[in-house]
Amino acid sequence: MSDMTREIEYGGSARPIIDVSLRNVSKRFGDVVAVDSIDLDIYDGEFFSLLGPSGCGKTTTLSLLAGFEVPDKGRIFLRGDDVTAIPAFKRDVNTVFQNYELFPHMTVFDNIAYGLRMKKVPKAEAAERVAEMLEIVQLTDQGQRKPRELSGGQQQRVALARALVNRPAALLLDEPLSALDVKLRKQMQFELKQLQMVVGTTFIYVTHDQEEAMVMSDRLAVMNAGRILQVGRPLEIYEAPSSEFVAEFIGSLNVISFPAIGGADGNLAALPAGGRIALDRDRTGAGVMAVAVRPERMRLRAPDDVPDDGSYLPAAVSLVDFRGQTWHFVLETALGTVSAVAVNDDSTQRWKPGDRLLACWPEDAAVTLPSAG
Repeated sequence: MSDMTREIEYGGSARPIIDVSLRNVSKRFGDVVAVDSIDLDIYDGEFFSLLGPSGCGKTTTLSLLAGFEVPDKGRIFLRGDDVTAIPAFKRDVNTVFQNYELFPHMTVFDNIAYGLRMKKVPKAEAAERVAEMLEIVQLTDQGQRKPRELSGGQQQRVALARALVNRPAALLLDEPLSALDVKLRKQMQFELKQLQMVVGTTFIYVTHDQEEAMVMSDRLAVMNAGRILQVGRPLEIYEAPSSEFVAEFIGSLNVISFPAIGGADGNLAALPAGGRIALDRDRTGAGVMAVAVRPERMRLRAPDDVPDDGSYLPAAVSLVDFRGQTWHFVLETALGTVSAVAVNDDSTQRWKPGDRLLACWPEDAAVTLPSAG
């Protein structure tokens, strides 16, 4: 993880340095509200991702940060300076796009040096900085080649080097790995994260790929319909989603809705269809409730092996899917279809379609959600 301990003293206590801020920022295109009154702080030196489905506003947010778009309201700050009205070419940020946009007639060296020459950096200093970037992106021996002579991954590294050689306050990345095949994409995820840790520049990364955001980010923001729904570290968002949308968008999820009929001890839902669901004591009561449980937290037990605590539902196996390292089960219950994942080892029981069992989970595996209905 990148160094988020680069801090300032504030009121006698250390706090992360804020590199980029958006305050009540909105952007509309005709009748479409692309970004809707968002507030966000991104810390110096962190890898931060904007994650969400197509049309959620993440690319528009990046364009506002870059200066390619102007907000209808709100303010944007870069290292404490208000840059809301500053045009893109005067902002201390660089952007890496999906198609890299390398100059085909220039060598790798000249592509990387282009921005420095536009800024009239002395020739000797520019050559030194380009050589440094070539070494960082592991292309030291490729400086005199043309982009067409490089692989997709190498072209990606040239684009990154060209953006970073100017030493921007933040590097903006608009789904830069989407054009790569799956194997190379996973390799470049690792290389990009390693590069960010080496250079220490703030990376702001746009993606719709949940796994990519989880693997690479120090923190991430989940967006939908122009709004930021939750900001946090990947593990925090995965284990404590703020809403059903976030929970379902980040990884696989079982959402189980049920009539909450308080049990004798005040924190159990006694289900008419059989089974038991453990609830937070302050969330019990009449009406319909819902809990979210990750498939990997489900435990499958024999029908007569009722757990002493936690939750369970009688279920029947409808589908078994073997994926090498794991078994995936689709289960039918009185409260709907749920899924479970079990590691493939000697202790895994070989359940088969038609088998009846109990789908169980500990109380701390469930997050109570507002009912979807």
